[in-house]
Amino acid sequence: MEPFTYDEKKGIFWITPWMKKYPSLTAGVTSRHLPGAEEEGNLAFHVTENAAGVVKNRTALARLVDFPLSSMTCALQPHGRQVARVDEKTRGAGATSYLSSIEKADGLLTSLSETLLTLFFADCVPLFFFDPGRMVIGIAHAGWRGTVRNIGQEMVEKMEKNYGTRRGEIWAAIGPSIGPCCYQVDEPVMEGVREVLPEEWEEVSIPEGKGFFRLDLRKMNQILFEKEGIRRENIEVTHICTSCRTDLLFSHRKEKGKTGRMAAFIGLKEGRA
Repeated sequence: MEPFTYDEKKGIFWITPWMKKYPSLTAGVTSRHLPGAEEEGNLAFHVTENAAGVVKNRTALARLVDFPLSSMTCALQPHGRQVARVDEKTRGAGATSYLSSIEKADGLLTSLSETLLTLFFADCVPLFFFDPGRMVIGIAHAGWRGTVRNIGQEMVEKMEKNYGTRRGEIWAAIGPSIGPCCYQVDEPVMEGVREVLPEEWEEVSIPEGKGFFRLDLRKMNQILFEKEGIRRENIEVTHICTSCRTDLLFSHRKEKGKTGRMAAFIGLKEGRA
């Protein structure tokens, strides 16, 4: 069953299984159809000159998910594997300007409530993490670079080190992103795939001849999660491809780089069971 349920009224794909069990948790991915948004719901500063429009759209998102805009915490996302722990000083970084985002990070982690961890996507894979026992949340940006660098491993280690999380108790979700149906890569990318998955690389790729392959980044991250001790039954994986569904989602590859960005977000509200 598809874990990301589309809410047409709010224009958001919610992680429904998690939110049903934990009403204090808010987690999902925006679509191109956010009510009150402009520029088709683009939520990223770095792909537009209309910064005021992005702030307007982020304000609309904050209202829809019942978090203040000042709680939205963002990272610069340089396609690495660094995960930043968010505290009171960094909460709200990047909410209203790109350069105030947390530097160098492609992942965010916190146990603070009333904090909306938010990253931006248009084909890359949004990775969500939740420790329900300790109420710790995380989110990561995994394109092919972040995946072959195993940013999920970095997140798990940071959860373990900073909050005492037990790996077998982590919930993980892999969100709407480009699927193997549409994602063709070349041999240099596959070298990284083979390095991180020397025994399983054939499970995540389909040869197409002349040095090209169809690559399944979602399956890659699932396998890497399991290698880090996350239980298979605790991993939710989407079937939604951004390239196939440009009616709802942005796709950098399908739209030849001329497109906006969705927001993937996760946060905990105070005062809810």
